[in-house]
Amino acid sequence: MRIQKFIPCNKCKDTQSPGYIFSKDDEGDEKVIRCDCWKKYQQNILLQHKLIKANIPIKTMKYDINSYVGSDVHNNLKAIKNYIIKFDKYNGWHLYFYGTYGTQKSTLLRYIGKELLIQGRSVYYVLADELIKELIRADREEDIRDKWNNILQYDLLIIDEMSEDKITTYQSGWQRKFILPFLKKRLESYNKNVIFASNSPYDNIGTFFEGAIQDLIRREVKAQLTFEDNYEEESKSFDASSLWED
Repeated sequence: MRIQKFIPCNKCKDTQSPGYIFSKDDEGDEKVIRCDCWKKYQQNILLQHKLIKANIPIKTMKYDINSYVGSDVHNNLKAIKNYIIKFDKYNGWHLYFYGTYGTQKSTLLRYIGKELLIQGRSVYYVLADELIKELIRADREEDIRDKWNNILQYDLLIIDEMSEDKITTYQSGWQRKFILPFLKKRLESYNKNVIFASNSPYDNIGTFFEGAIQDLIRREVKAQLTFEDNYEEESKSFDASSLWED
């Protein structure tokens, strides 16, 4: 999704400067005010830039939690809304999203990130495999190291696809030495919020995360949200017969 183009509304589209409204005050002097459509456009552009910086797809702008497909049997949407609204209250609360593929975890994670960016929070979204590769680069590249030292202090870090089958692993598991100190610093030293997501439960996330990493996550995570609604399966239940109507 590209940065959107400004389209003036009916109130300002025919003025000499679309996006602004020209009028006169009581003394007859001309005054210029920004149109509401221009203000909204600027807000959207700012949010788009924030999403890009947070590594969140711009299309997330169009997603609302009411777009969720499924019955939400575990009442996760209410928990997510509370987490966003009362974010200060949940400082140091680390969450874990668990569910099989297609259960909308990633979409909801990005939605949380977007809503917190609107609040003015600092957020970063990353896939676990990407994070590990970045930390390996940071070990030898100063600019990458500075980037992640900065992200360590963000209000929220979202680590998605914390699943063994989603990570490029080696039998020796040598990558673990990079992610463990990073997570320990984030969770224990800075005590800044992290949301993990995986297709495995937090107390059994795979042999790659065995030992200290497994224990760290098990110890620090405050709550696991389990997702069962499969977007693709739910979508197939829609009645599409109208497509063939005359």
